[in-house]
Amino acid sequence: MVPALRRVVAEVDPDLGFRLLLRVLKSYSVVIDPERVEAYRALATPLGLEKAVVDDADFNVRRD
Repeated sequence: MVPALRRVVAEVDPDLGFRLLLRVLKSYSVVIDPERVEAYRALATPLGLEKAVVDDADFNVRRD
């Protein structure tokens, strides 16, 4: 999956690659840290995406 996502970002469109990454993380319920979610929120703005793309509450966030 990672090589395919890298190719999408490099050869097609960074916005699409980011959206696909988010979809994969959410679909496979990958556990991520709250700091990572904040980093995704910060990345959404320069890509011109609404924060709602990240903030749909579907992440499997680690709760310590």
